[in-house]
Amino acid sequence: MGLRGRALALAAVFATLGVLAPSAFAQGSVSRPPPPMGANDACTSGQDPTPVVLVHGTFSNRGQFWKFSPQLEAAGHCVFALNYGCEGPSFSCGRGPIERSARQLRDFIDDRVLPQSRSGKVSILGHSQGGLMPRFYIKFLGGRTKVKDMVSISASNHGTDNPLAPFSRDCAACLQQSPYMNGFTRRINNPDETLGAIDYTQVQTRFDDVVFPYFSAFLADDPDTDYNGQQTRRLNGPRTANVCLQDRFAASTDDHLSITFSDQALIVIREALDRNGPARVLRPDSVCARLGGDPGGGGSRGGSNGRPACTITGTSRNDVLVGTRGADVICAGAGNDVVRADHGDDTVHGGAGNDTLRGNDGVDRLFGEADRDAVNSSDGVRGNDSADGGAGRDVCNGDEGDGRANCP
Repeated sequence: MGLRGRALALAAVFATLGVLAPSAFAQGSVSRPPPPMGANDACTSGQDPTPVVLVHGTFSNRGQFWKFSPQLEAAGHCVFALNYGCEGPSFSCGRGPIERSARQLRDFIDDRVLPQSRSGKVSILGHSQGGLMPRFYIKFLGGRTKVKDMVSISASNHGTDNPLAPFSRDCAACLQQSPYMNGFTRRINNPDETLGAIDYTQVQTRFDDVVFPYFSAFLADDPDTDYNGQQTRRLNGPRTANVCLQDRFAASTDDHLSITFSDQALIVIREALDRNGPARVLRPDSVCARLGGDPGGGGSRGGSNGRPACTITGTSRNDVLVGTRGADVICAGAGNDVVRADHGDDTVHGGAGNDTLRGNDGVDRLFGEADRDAVNSSDGVRGNDSADGGAGRDVCNGDEGDGRANCP
């Protein structure tokens, strides 16, 4: 692969994980890019009396709602969208301190949206940090009396153990969202995660490869519980619904990014916005964690004596490794590494450290090995790859039928 090809591949890795440096984006401002189609128009009497505010995620902007915004408007909602946390001239927003971004959200709602609201309130739909940051607004900046529905998709409500988050440049919000159950998110969540007379709906996918563990997105209705885990029956309540997409749509393979334009996610979102109360809970408890392949099938490479020779080798530091178009054996070594296989039938060994491994075209075998890893074998082909988390609390995502081992 030439230098240009490797540069493009690296950009794809970082864009997927949301860790692009600001200089990699085109010049812009808080007012650019413009709102998506269907957003920031004057509300009409025929629309729902409560406007919907779209709140994007980290390293993104309001343009990420290119699909949901016109669809929500067509469904009868008055839609607004803002850019926030745009540190410097860049389309890469959502990077500033969450407290400052929450003030920007407050001012946008007070100045632009509430004057258009016939109910005196707004509903919020947020992705990733866009699910967490509005809850700071609700708790600390007067939002609890102004919000009707708080709907989130793949929200970082309790932070994330994504190993790249602490290393993201020029991104205060990244540090505030890492690690899982960090001090900043505890400040928002304690002692009550679901404040006020607000209906909370959390929509999440088992295959989230940025916010993990995936159930970090879930919130508890009961202020007296300190539980955050997979058992949604312990979290749901009259005003709180935690919906894992795979519980309703077993074939869904949406991940952290594709959930922002998922038809299945939109069904749940519209339900939350259109009915009194949160979205419906169709199962007494989530089976999400048990979906996606046979936990005992594939992924075991046996003893180290049978391991092929490495063709690409990392160092003891935090490496970013990209495969070639041929069949590679990538050995990341120690450190918190990011590895992306390219075309061909590849084998990837994460080694020690909190690693992020991603497959590509071909029949890939991905081994997280030691520590907390995120292993994603998704390539759009069912059943051709295998993922093995190894030791530690790992997250394995992939296509239906891919082999899984040593994952929750």
